[in-house]
This record gives sequence, C-alpha cells and structure tokens, in this order.
Amino acid sequence: MGPLAYLFKAFSNTRSQGRVPEVSGEVA
Repeated sequence: MGPLAYLFKAFSNTRSQGRVPEVSGEVA
C-alpha cells in the first residue's frame, strides 16, 4: 500500500459521497 493506494481510496470515497477530498483527514 503506497501513496497511490491512499489517493485512489480517498478519491473513490469523496467521489461516491460527492464531497471535496479532505487530504488531511480522509484515512488518517
């Protein structure tokens, strides 16, 4: 699991929810 996986997960999450990505608080 690297940076790409993190970005992909965050992107998928925000996209399905229709909200702006929270880079500081998505997974952390």
